[in-house]
Amino acid sequence: MIPEANMAYHFRTHRFWGNGWYDNSGNIQGISPFMLIGPGDEPDPGDVAAICKALESFPSAFEEVGLPDLGGVLSSTKSENSAVRQAAAQMLGSYWVAAKLAIPALEGMRGHDSNLRVRVTAAVSLVRLRKLMARHRSDLKWTESLFEEP
Repeated sequence: MIPEANMAYHFRTHRFWGNGWYDNSGNIQGISPFMLIGPGDEPDPGDVAAICKALESFPSAFEEVGLPDLGGVLSSTKSENSAVRQAAAQMLGSYWVAAKLAIPALEGMRGHDSNLRVRVTAAVSLVRLRKLMARHRSDLKWTESLFEEP
């Protein structure tokens, strides 16, 4: 897992993923931060911490390429790998700007995940998220529109 990815290249499709500089390139932020983590692997704790720190620093970090898209993190909460689900819960606990979507995901993980470590991490992350929301209460008003359905 790379906390600050700027460019990726898919050899089979011959497609770049980056910040849109190249024709037909996709947005690298839309790639799951766990795409290279196998079913029995664990994400690097330092990488997870770096991503959480970057997510907490929103809005200053929002313009930086490399922050994972919320969709990729949310989809990782369903991973077969419990270490990936745990890391996703940690990231969601830092994703205060999208709290309306992160809270239900964390509540679901806290109450229903099959792994105790994941349930505990989700509960701790939920507390952390609510603290971040309180700290950024004035910022939440303008950031909510970024995650609304069209």
